[in-house]
Amino acid sequence: FVPKEFWAISMSLLNEDQASILFTLIRKKSDPLLSEMEARNIERLIENNPLRIDEIIKKPIKIKPRPPFITSTLQQAASTKLSFNVKRTMRVAQKLYEAGYITYMRTDAPSLSQESIQDARNYINDKVGSNYLTDSPRIYSSTENAQEAHEAIRPTNAFMTVDDLMNQTEEEKRLYQLIWQQYIASQMPDAEYLSTSAKINIDKYTFSARGREVIFDGFTKISQPIKSDGDDILPPLSEGDALNLSEIKLEQKFTKPPARFSEAALVKELEKKGIGRPSTYANIISTIQDRGYVE
Repeated sequence: FVPKEFWAISMSLLNEDQASILFTLIRKKSDPLLSEMEARNIERLIENNPLRIDEIIKKPIKIKPRPPFITSTLQQAASTKLSFNVKRTMRVAQKLYEAGYITYMRTDAPSLSQESIQDARNYINDKVGSNYLTDSPRIYSSTENAQEAHEAIRPTNAFMTVDDLMNQTEEEKRLYQLIWQQYIASQMPDAEYLSTSAKINIDKYTFSARGREVIFDGFTKISQPIKSDGDDILPPLSEGDALNLSEIKLEQKFTKPPARFSEAALVKELEKKGIGRPSTYANIISTIQDRGYVE
């Protein structure tokens, strides 16, 4: 892989209340990489032009909860959120299963039994609030090559929260909490946001600032999704507003090769390509490490 140099440019602008708003240059995938010369040219344009909001777009967006865990998604989530490797996740899940706290942890079906759906809905109604109850149960279906021998990985009792676990280790409690949250959230309504994007045109270049505000938190009341860009709330802006320049940020960057696999990314790829089964992911990964095929 040969890295190529490119530049990124953004600007911090102040509104009349002196609140700072970050605007970044919009680039399409098809656009050539931004050279230093072009970036310096844009910098001059910013300094010599009035900065006014040309367009504001507001649109409602909804985000659905994710299905309850199957083996591969549990391994990926435990890796990202708890920093557990695949082997550790399966070992801890085995302990929780043997203690009777969760259902069988080797499964490729995200479906839930009628009783467990009702159990989750009863918990939401009693403990979270009836406005967090969907009109009808959410049903999750498997991918086409799934064997569906077991239902999704879920707590055996929705009302047993992590605080009720007796004599479990810290890692078992953390994994149980992850499984419990995903299971309860999977039966809750969508999270609703109002997404706002403000645009400023300078010559042929467009800068945008994005943000969103929560209208209804929905399933995120129980399970927090990983934060992404554009989650911040923008201060109130109107078309035609003049903004003052606070600073321009020019950054030299280099293109990167595709990232190496992490254990979680490898599990995702195995699942996508239909290699192995839920019971074999941990084995495949420990074998290639134990034999020194990868470090």
